[in-house]
Amino acid sequence: MKKIFLMLVLMMCGFHARGEMMGGPEESGALLGPAPSTATVVLSTEISPVPPVRVPLKIVHPPEGAAIPPVKSSFVFGWADPKGQLMVNGQPVKIHSGGGWLTMIPYTAGPFTIQADLQSPTTTYTAIRQVTVGGGAPLSPPALTVTQPDQDLLLPVGETVLVQAQGLPGMDASFQWPGSRKKIPMGEIAGNGRSVYRAFFVIPADLEFENIAFKITLKDKKGGNRISAESPGRVTRLDRSSPWVVEVSSDPAVLRAGPGPGNGDKGGYILFPTVGTRLRVTGRRGKELRVSLTATREAWMGVDEVKELPDTTPVPRATVTSASVERNGRHTLVRAYGATKVPFEVRPSEDGRLIDVLFYGAVSDTDWIHYRAAGGAVRRLEWFQDDSDTYRLRVHLFPGRWWGYDARYEASGFVLELRRPLANPRDPSSLAGLTVALDPGHSPDSGAVGPTELLEKVANLAIAECLERKLKKKVPRFPWFEKEPKLLTCTTAPNGPGRRRQTF
Repeated sequence: MKKIFLMLVLMMCGFHARGEMMGGPEESGALLGPAPSTATVVLSTEISPVPPVRVPLKIVHPPEGAAIPPVKSSFVFGWADPKGQLMVNGQPVKIHSGGGWLTMIPYTAGPFTIQADLQSPTTTYTAIRQVTVGGGAPLSPPALTVTQPDQDLLLPVGETVLVQAQGLPGMDASFQWPGSRKKIPMGEIAGNGRSVYRAFFVIPADLEFENIAFKITLKDKKGGNRISAESPGRVTRLDRSSPWVVEVSSDPAVLRAGPGPGNGDKGGYILFPTVGTRLRVTGRRGKELRVSLTATREAWMGVDEVKELPDTTPVPRATVTSASVERNGRHTLVRAYGATKVPFEVRPSEDGRLIDVLFYGAVSDTDWIHYRAAGGAVRRLEWFQDDSDTYRLRVHLFPGRWWGYDARYEASGFVLELRRPLANPRDPSSLAGLTVALDPGHSPDSGAVGPTELLEKVANLAIAECLERKLKKKVPRFPWFEKEPKLLTCTTAPNGPGRRRQTF
């Protein structure tokens, strides 16, 4: 609400001077106000009764009150009337013909003022932005801040937990947990006025260990004064007599390379398991589960993306008994038969001659490979057992006979569907017979904001609409073109390809 209010205020203020400058392409006349003057107009935060029109000068980034990291310089951008001369913190800045401007300015730590001045033949407009730049010494730094563990952990015996705190330098640091008389010393990593104190703890097998918060203590080496604090995250030992197995229940679900670093961020994407895929859980951090792909590879996913299966559920393991190649109209289907849905990864080669499908938690009992149709996209199949947990199906292809693929599980097992494009002998580039889907490619949030306050999602939609107009000369119908800010997938869109099995 604060950002919206500030934007509305800035758009409504600063019209008490009349000049020769135009506020934007949507305005039909000069700025409203008194007679021409050479006075300076400060675009303040007072609400003006004048109807909102575009002011001639605005700082878009950084936003008012922003906390800037401890950097020596960074960029500032906004928009201004291109007929004027712009200065930002005393330095000239070029204005693009469309009204946008961008420049780098030096920063100093602490409260910082950004001032933009736009000079017209009759008026000077000024915009002010107040921010805070990091890097200065805090006014009253806490004597002790425990930083790790920062979230609740559920880990098996033998796992190592990082215990870490920040505090005044030159202290004796130690940690312990409730019921323990032993104090474990912590090493010091000296910093600029602050030190990091660090130690590691191994989950024990012989102690009660549930919902434990570590207590860190700093002791003055000379005076003997002490200060203590508890870790924000608590640790519990994972004690289960049976495997912890979950099944993917949301679409889409994401397997990530690691746990989120904090502040709501998440790790990078690695796989997108389909609904029904089973995974073994080996630990939990906050609201994320650590799952095992192989003996040497793990991934992380949200607790809200899966459902827990009964304790009697065995460790997910697929045995691939056979594979086959068959035709489905113009398209080619590659099937791998196994009873359990395990995570898989599809890796096409750049030249279009190979596709490797890796199944994690799968072993081979592949006695037969059936070729039930000729003339399709597949030349031949091979299989490999890369390690005790990874089964790899290699698909050798005819490069010109496939155009995109869909990988999924069906009742009988895994299916790799290779789409074959429609051929037009008279015009190979023709789109006749194809369904064309335009995806502006943005979630409902605004995304990036440009110097003229153009939103990223608006730009994406405009590009898609431009392409739509061009394509309609060759393809008269667009059965699936979502222009509303909705979260859609190929399977959830009303006319999406996942439902209609169309060629896109």
